[in-house]
Amino acid sequence: MVKSIFIERLHRLLDTIDMSFDSQERANEFARLFKIPVSTSRAILAGIMPPSDALLDQICKELEVTREWLLGKEK
Repeated sequence: MVKSIFIERLHRLLDTIDMSFDSQERANEFARLFKIPVSTSRAILAGIMPPSDALLDQICKELEVTREWLLGKEK
């Protein structure tokens, strides 16, 4: 399982960009935004698997946060 602080912060950021609250729709929107398979999107959003380093960098750039903050290494 992926650290919960990452998942909490990721979902909070996705809320701020008005991504759907419905888990299936959110997974689809996340997959489209980051050009990844929906199955990968679901696993990341559920905390089952971490994003790759490249995807993590892409998420941080798109959502305008640092990697350290998103991973819970900085407040």
